[in-house]
Amino acid sequence: RYYSKNSTDNAFSMVGEILLRQHFARAWWLNDESSSDVGCGDEVVVKSGRGEEKYKECSSYVLSNRLTLAFEVVTSVLGHHGSIPKKDFLVLTAVADKSCERFYSTAEVARMAQKFRLPHNDYWTFRTETSAKSLFEWYDREREVALAKGVCKDMDNITDGRRVRSLYPHSDFQGEIVEGIVVR
Repeated sequence: RYYSKNSTDNAFSMVGEILLRQHFARAWWLNDESSSDVGCGDEVVVKSGRGEEKYKECSSYVLSNRLTLAFEVVTSVLGHHGSIPKKDFLVLTAVADKSCERFYSTAEVARMAQKFRLPHNDYWTFRTETSAKSLFEWYDREREVALAKGVCKDMDNITDGRRVRSLYPHSDFQGEIVEGIVVR
């Protein structure tokens, strides 16, 4: 079931479902040269994918494990989001586990996203106090002027952990304006 802020089963909640289904179609597209669809000349046009199958697999996993997935839905027609996005998209922001009344950690959200190729933001991990202090020093200095490409480059240089890349790079989908940075 899909919900939107203060609503369910309407045009606003349906946008999330439409975008998620479109995402699964893109994320699980197959390069299958055995396809019988043929284009101009000898070029083979591939028209196969496992998006619907993987969407159902993910939905079944969510239901059987009593999870609730929260997404940020960003569209160019339902209101501005920092700047008008270049493409409509959504990103996984939180996972609630109703079986034990808790929210997933950042690492667990990233693992869940990677398992089902769910769209998520870029994640960086910081293993030591030194790198965490460097992050906050950077934030104090750059928070009002940083742009997306610079943020990614700077985070890559600051972290002593690792980066989990988003399937939807901020610069390509949203633009260069960064509305915020979440530190957990």
